[in-house]
Amino acid sequence: MNTSSLSNPQPHPEIDTDDFIHLQIVHDPEAGPVNEVVRYDQFVRGLFKPDTEQVMALHMALGVAGEAGELADAIKKEYVYNKPRDLTNIIEELGDLEFYLQQVRMHYNVSRAAVLQANADKLAKRYVNLKYSDAAAIARADKKEN
Repeated sequence: MNTSSLSNPQPHPEIDTDDFIHLQIVHDPEAGPVNEVVRYDQFVRGLFKPDTEQVMALHMALGVAGEAGELADAIKKEYVYNKPRDLTNIIEELGDLEFYLQQVRMHYNVSRAAVLQANADKLAKRYVNLKYSDAAAIARADKKEN
């Protein structure tokens, strides 16, 4: 992985650049790891397996579905099987899910902020005073034709 682009990122107007992570990166195995702060989108870009657009899209979609299933399984074990909460595993699965979601957003050139705003706008139309109700969930006012 070319880490020079990680430590000196160039902003992209549609990609979130405010999500930074702290890593220990090995540039030279003899020298050992170096602490660096990198942009998460560049981190994902460097680790996602390159292929044709179709294969990468399939990889992203199946990755999201698979990791969502693993997160659901971790939660199921706690509440259905009465196992102790495994927060380490839940964080791991949320991270894996975020990895694939980041790649989806980059593939479609959509920022996380745009996704969050669109979701908030939709739910604000659905729920009066931003308060959940079963009736509003069923009525789905955001889906009604104007």
